[in-house]
Amino acid sequence: MEFTTNKSTTSTSLKDSFNNQGETKTSGAKKTQTSDTHNLETVMTNLKIATGETNSISINKKIHPLLLNFATSGGYETSNDDLLLLEQNHICSSLGVPFLVISKDTFITGHKPLIDTTKYNKFLALVLKSVKAQQGEIILADFEGEMPGFGGDLSCAQFMPTRVIENSLVTKCTSNANECLLCSPHTAGLIVDLRDTGGIMITQLIMSDVAFTKLIWGATGDLTSLRYQRSLGNIRAKNVVDVQRGFSSPGRLLGMGTAISRCPRKFIQGLPSKDQGHDWSPRAQNRRCVPLPLSQSFAKYAMDDLHRIDAILSCLRPSGNSYKSALRVTDVFLAELENPSGAILQIQNELGYFARKYGIQKRIKAVEINRVLVHIKNAFEGRLSIRQKQIIEQALQRVTRATSVTVPNDLSWF
Repeated sequence: MEFTTNKSTTSTSLKDSFNNQGETKTSGAKKTQTSDTHNLETVMTNLKIATGETNSISINKKIHPLLLNFATSGGYETSNDDLLLLEQNHICSSLGVPFLVISKDTFITGHKPLIDTTKYNKFLALVLKSVKAQQGEIILADFEGEMPGFGGDLSCAQFMPTRVIENSLVTKCTSNANECLLCSPHTAGLIVDLRDTGGIMITQLIMSDVAFTKLIWGATGDLTSLRYQRSLGNIRAKNVVDVQRGFSSPGRLLGMGTAISRCPRKFIQGLPSKDQGHDWSPRAQNRRCVPLPLSQSFAKYAMDDLHRIDAILSCLRPSGNSYKSALRVTDVFLAELENPSGAILQIQNELGYFARKYGIQKRIKAVEINRVLVHIKNAFEGRLSIRQKQIIEQALQRVTRATSVTVPNDLSWF
């Protein structure tokens, strides 16, 4: 989901929803067994943190309970050093929920990565084990970057398990929205650098494995980029639900900002507004609008979108009180994504938007369509019919009259 300027209201704080001994106030979650609680308390008691540089960890600070839940979810032994790696390598959302940063390089301004290869590999192995242990769970997913879809470039992925929906895809929400409960996360989330080999590995594991049910709000652009962005290894997503479809009718998609505004205030207190504002003018010159490394505010925006989705799913009811139809619609889209005709239809839709633009907005849209056309030619090389090639060339001629910028064949940014 691209950084947007759609208006919405704000969302509830979970900062005070955590108990002291590694448990969370999680509605519908399984209670921690006595032996597990004892083990967590023992680990927390025994954990000693050195007085040297520890990436802003204070002396004798306890590991965040959601990080403990993440580390121990696989049922294997976790050393103090392992837990320290998790504590060192996370940032928190606006609601105080920890997200592990999956990157060996500087990905978020102000966050110091695990540059040491041995430490990073150990950290990555721990994350992979815990992620695999989550198979069978429902995962909230979201992606950020430059114009997700054909011609786009995803740079960030966010994942967080949720228990607000049953595995049968039936919502837990009652008929009265005010009676619904916002489930606190029961484990840490992930914020993933999609330039990082380990980050791509984790993203591919989650998105291509049917054992994970992925919930995305507005999935078409994200799924297209995952499939055709060459740097990601052409990830074929499976078992994905575009939950936006559960609240929308054909041709009329409900925006996240509008959906959030329909939630009771208790669900939207604590999160910043989704209306962040952003300057898209650099795109008119085929330049990035979201520079890397990400700013702290953008990283929080990315993590907070998962809380927004969680809030919407907690208190709004989809059509039929189920997301099964949304799953079917998403499956149809994924099947059509393999066919050039679906991509050609996207071109025709984009040209309709282009005709209604003026000034800088028209130049921005011209570059975006140019990138889409170049990407489709590359992605479906040898599979395009003569008529489809003609449509692409005619579209290229039309948009290039609105801009002097030529998009490189490798889709790089200036």
